[in-house]
Amino acid sequence: MGERRTYSVRLMPEIMKKLRFLAVESERPVSDLLEEAIEDLIKKNSPRKKIKKIGAGR
Repeated sequence: MGERRTYSVRLMPEIMKKLRFLAVESERPVSDLLEEAIEDLIKKNSPRKKIKKIGAGR
């Protein structure tokens, strides 16, 4: 896995509440869920290029 960097974002409280609940239910860190969601968003919006999953082989 590559180096991780801190990045701050502002999210609506209801979204954070749902995200924390999902993290507990899936027994995964919030940061992992956010990374997965961001990777999915990038793939969804880049149909012309195949984007290599960052940190593949986790």
